Amino acid sequence: MKPSQQDRLGASLHTVRGTGAPPPPASKSPVESSARTSIFDACHRLLTEQHRDGYWCGELQGDSMLASEYILLNAFLQREHTQVAQKAACYLLQEQNANGGWSTYPGGGVDVDASVKAYFALKLTGHA
Repeated sequence: MKPSQQDRLGASLHTVRGTGAPPPPASKSPVESSARTSIFDACHRLLTEQHRDGYWCGELQGDSMLASEYILLNAFLQREHTQVAQKAACYLLQEQNANGGWSTYPGGGVDVDASVKAYFALKLTGHA
């Protein structure tokens, strides 16, 4: 992004934050106008959801890769046989697809990365 574009975006975001409404798009083409409107709408939505301290609060749903990486971290720290690592391994077993692999989201197809990590994590915890 060019410096002049950054300045305009910063000024526009300030306008969105200050007034609660995006400024009217001034564009040369309907596509650009639509894109600008979408960007301002998205910024407005994000800024209205932002906590006054600067963060956003929302639910985070993890997948099998988070559990696998947690086990891998514990193995690196030589804690792969702790109770919490074993619970993570049980979670991985519950999340395994019927075809034997793991996906990156509920109901998704097999993901090679997720499956390799899960298999290795289970192996480290004595389950595979």
